[in-house]
Amino acid sequence: IATKDDIQRVFEGVLIADQRSGLILLTRDLDGDGNANGEDETITFFNDSSITNVFTLHATRDNYVFAGDGTTDTVYRLKDTDDDGIADDIKVWFSEADNYNNYTLPTPNSVYYKYNDYNDDNGALYILNAGTGDRPGDYIYRTVDLNGDGDANDEGEATKWMDLQTILQDLMPEGGAASS
Repeated sequence: IATKDDIQRVFEGVLIADQRSGLILLTRDLDGDGNANGEDETITFFNDSSITNVFTLHATRDNYVFAGDGTTDTVYRLKDTDDDGIADDIKVWFSEADNYNNYTLPTPNSVYYKYNDYNDDNGALYILNAGTGDRPGDYIYRTVDLNGDGDANDEGEATKWMDLQTILQDLMPEGGAASS
């Protein structure tokens, strides 16, 4: 269970993903002057040269950060375990290449962690995938780690929670256009 101090530590700064450099930065107002422009107020939270197109970030109350990357078609789970502001526990949470169901993930546009989801004490990470021309499919995947191995790539750990294309087709008036 997260304490008030744990929750405060997650939100003491702002995480920013820079698609030009591939860096995930942690920015903090350490001197209380109302901005994060001072010395050491912006540090590199995560850097990996193969992860260069982070579309989305989500920090949870138990100090995990989920990052959706379009270059590797993967959602990563990051954690700073020693409180130095740098991710040192890095795992592939869900990937197009490794998931049991062979779900596509060309554009992980959004991620959101929901606690106590469907009476599951651990909750679930929802991933919004925007399909592309050669890999269509606008879906929201619901992902959970059922076997405790730190990912949601195994059998039964990912489901298509919502098919956005079908819903939009049903909601759009005849002849109306919707884009992904």
